[in-house]
Amino acid sequence: MAYSKQWLDILDQVKEFEGNRIVWYRGQSNSQKTLHSGLFRVIDDYDGITIKEIKTIERQFYNYFLNLGYLHHNAQDWELLILMQHHGVKTRLLDWTESFAVSLFFAFQHWKPDKPACIWMLKPLLLNKKATKIEKFHNEYISKGISYTNRIDKETLNDFLDHSVALHPIRNNSRIVAQSGVFTIQGNTLDPLENEYNGELLDDNILQKIVLSEEIRNDIELYLKHSGINYFTLFPDLDGLSKHLNKSVLDKVNLIWHSASSDDFMKIK
Repeated sequence: MAYSKQWLDILDQVKEFEGNRIVWYRGQSNSQKTLHSGLFRVIDDYDGITIKEIKTIERQFYNYFLNLGYLHHNAQDWELLILMQHHGVKTRLLDWTESFAVSLFFAFQHWKPDKPACIWMLKPLLLNKKATKIEKFHNEYISKGISYTNRIDKETLNDFLDHSVALHPIRNNSRIVAQSGVFTIQGNTLDPLENEYNGELLDDNILQKIVLSEEIRNDIELYLKHSGINYFTLFPDLDGLSKHLNKSVLDKVNLIWHSASSDDFMKIK
């Protein structure tokens, strides 16, 4: 079965946005979800919360994870922040990937038929240029090498920029390597990325959103298969293998059960 014209048009849209620029991608199973980091999503739960109060929560997350989990990680500062994000702590990091196919995988997971999914595309170097006038990546967050712990200290005045910045991280675990993971780190604005600079990132073609409708679900599933993307390739550990086996084996069972005899069922490989 050939890819649909609608899907091929999306691939052309990705290529057109890219041009000769580095592009990052983020897949979301709900297209209505904003580009807020996990930490800043507390805005949705606590109406009227301030940046000072968010920083207090951030500092507690960091200190607890550092002190209570030290035997399990032996990390500090930026490396610890990335580890916190990896294990699901709410941080001001927002996950992106350098791979379009990987972003599709995350958009496809938990995608409900009644709600469109989406892919966000970002030109990270142009984002940094807009925030700092410098078109480059930094292994540490911009501001003359100030450590993360200094930034969240309550006495620090000029800690984070107002706007988000693209961060090329230390890839300190196998999952972030497999997923070609990168981050934006949210500044002190309370706006999600798409609303920063009064929406100019969208207007200036630095940020773009592709809505994925239910009609192309089969195209995406086939594209992921052709790209060799599955749970185990992106989560190269026993958890990822278990999820991959649950899906792949049961997919074969379902196919044979509905289309073949019981003798064929016993030949599943």
